[in-house]
Amino acid sequence: MAAGPALMALATLWFARVGAGSAAWVLDPGQVETLVPSVGYLVDFLPGLVVFGVGLVLMVAPLTTCLMQAVPARHAGVGSAVNNAISRVGPQFAGAMVFVLVTAAFYDGVARRVPAVDVHALRVRASLAPLNRPAAAVLGVVQTAAREASASAFRRAMAFSAVLLAAGAVISAVGIRNPVPQDSAAVAVAARAPGAR
Repeated sequence: MAAGPALMALATLWFARVGAGSAAWVLDPGQVETLVPSVGYLVDFLPGLVVFGVGLVLMVAPLTTCLMQAVPARHAGVGSAVNNAISRVGPQFAGAMVFVLVTAAFYDGVARRVPAVDVHALRVRASLAPLNRPAAAVLGVVQTAAREASASAFRRAMAFSAVLLAAGAVISAVGIRNPVPQDSAAVAVAARAPGAR
């Protein structure tokens, strides 16, 4: 089960290298030329998405199986309910933590790049949001700063996520063991008994 989080950590590290100049893929079904992904998407995002997806596949089913095997049969319903509750709340909690990091890094980045901008002012926050295009009325130098700050905040968030996923992989590798089935254990003990052939 450590392979899944480890692959996901590698994928988020791949995302952490994406720069502010990476070309986005904006799909517009009404325009044929947008049906083909941009080179930036194919190089900067698609490989990471594929690796992350494989890691997710390798993690979710074995994790659920491990949990359900660890719960006594008489408590299977409660075990399943706890698993479902954590799987619904956990990703949202982690996403909120990452977004707090992104927001703090973004506004700090804008303030460092353009010290004259008061990033605490409500009008500034209304026109500048992390990972979004600034409003059209925003000055060019501030737009550039916002784009660079967004890319930097995104890279920090991906590096932070990679650390969390790598920690999960280590904890899984060290802390989760496959128990020996009772029948196999009994056979092994009987085989080692004196007089056994």
